Amino acid sequence: MSKITTVTGPISPDELGITQMHEHILLDVYPTRWGYSSVLDDIDVSIEEVRDYKSAGGRTLVEQTMRGGGRDPEGLKRISEESGINIVMATAFAWAQFKNPVATQVNSTSAAELGEILVCDIEEGVDNTGIKAGFIGEVGAGGSRMSEGINYISPLEERLFRAAARAHRQTGAMIYTHTYQGELAMEEVALLEEEHVDLEKVVIGHLGDRNQADYYEQIARTGVCLGIDHIGQTHGMQVYAPDSRRVDNVVTLIERGYLAQIVLSQDLFLKEMWHYNNGIGYDHILRSFVPMLSEAGVTDDQINTMMVENPARLLAF
Repeated sequence: MSKITTVTGPISPDELGITQMHEHILLDVYPTRWGYSSVLDDIDVSIEEVRDYKSAGGRTLVEQTMRGGGRDPEGLKRISEESGINIVMATAFAWAQFKNPVATQVNSTSAAELGEILVCDIEEGVDNTGIKAGFIGEVGAGGSRMSEGINYISPLEERLFRAAARAHRQTGAMIYTHTYQGELAMEEVALLEEEHVDLEKVVIGHLGDRNQADYYEQIARTGVCLGIDHIGQTHGMQVYAPDSRRVDNVVTLIERGYLAQIVLSQDLFLKEMWHYNNGIGYDHILRSFVPMLSEAGVTDDQINTMMVENPARLLAF
């Protein structure tokens, strides 16, 4: 029977519960344009923030911090144990812009060799901790200022996608991608398809902010899932669409028959997004966005599909 790998060990899919599929709990991508705001390294504060999510009804957080981005398996395990929340940890390689030893490694290593490192994280555990990654992500491309290429997938990014694909083929683990609000999504899908990835185990990330329902449907027709994962991000440093736009896109996708391909999250990654700093916290979806969906006519069963059933299917292998 397929299991879901958390930082405290395997669980059955029916133990997953309400799940947000793209969050950061511990992170360090300094120096980037966000500066010290993008360092989440206070474990005690993280525990309290995650407890707020649990109090709102949340059960699982999928933690997308990758190699070279401040990933901390032992810290995540402590947070999970003390908060009572399941945490599913990522494995992938940070892009070269983070300027750290991982960047040196990926610049000098083949896709096949990088893929084997990801497989080791999944099957044996990370850096001799015995704590295993539960999926592959976030694998990135596209025109943000963090990426190498604008309007194209760079050679380095292509190599990291191919490494992720090969690790997926060996393990069956889900792949979750990064786009810049959907840019290059179809190119990412084509690259993964070329590598014979099971597209039903792929989530294309950072969709839902634009008034582009037809484009989102084009992505969904390939069989991948859609990560509506910037929910709540309307604050000063990340000025995206209002949550009402995301609600409209979710409703439209459901009406067009893609309910089974939608997952929800916030991509919390800055200090000012914590409740501790008067931010939205990890519980924003459950306390604010879900009521907006309900008001727009989305049923409890449909919300359960997006937040429980779809994540369980994607994460189990």
